[in-house]
Amino acid sequence: MIKNNINITKGSGLFASGIRGFLTLLACSVFITACSISPVDKSNFKYEGGFADFDDIKIAVGDQAPDFTLPDADGKQISLSSFKDKSHVLLVVYRGEWCPFCMSQLDSFESLLPLLGRFDIQLVGVSPDISNKVNKARKKFDSDYIFLSDENMEMIDLYGLRKNEDIPHPATILINSKGEIVWFYASSNFKVRPDALQMRKIIGKHLRNRTI
Repeated sequence: MIKNNINITKGSGLFASGIRGFLTLLACSVFITACSISPVDKSNFKYEGGFADFDDIKIAVGDQAPDFTLPDADGKQISLSSFKDKSHVLLVVYRGEWCPFCMSQLDSFESLLPLLGRFDIQLVGVSPDISNKVNKARKKFDSDYIFLSDENMEMIDLYGLRKNEDIPHPATILINSKGEIVWFYASSNFKVRPDALQMRKIIGKHLRNRTI
């Protein structure tokens, strides 16, 4: 009789443990879903030109992208101009490794890797993160992304993307191999970003049949 009680207790404990595990997974799923980016509304999404809903933006389609040099996760200095005549650049300015919406956008872009390779496009991520945080972001993605640290927000200011003293407005900027800005989207709404499907259309529109 005691043995049966023990078995029942163990069974109850396993059942309770299973319930707790299920609830934990459910909570994580809800959190991840809640922190996923929303694609840009069609009314605001322009396949031509650029979009910014704040006044300080300093870039325009057709301009040469302002050059900058920043350290990567290993401390190596990388210049935007080093990609000129070699590859196109998909420049993603994000708030930091701590921002789940930023990581959600970068995660969604992993489905673009075959397309990026086919069109010779290098994805470059820039944030105010210090080098160890940049390295942490790099390790989250099994890809050829390049992550750069703009700790002093020099590049962010150069492009007019500063939101406050700590973070930038998120921005997605497509730059061709001539160094020209061909399209960009920048918004004060950090929860809304171009997703992989929208970027696929943008890349096809602006870089199809354009040689390096």
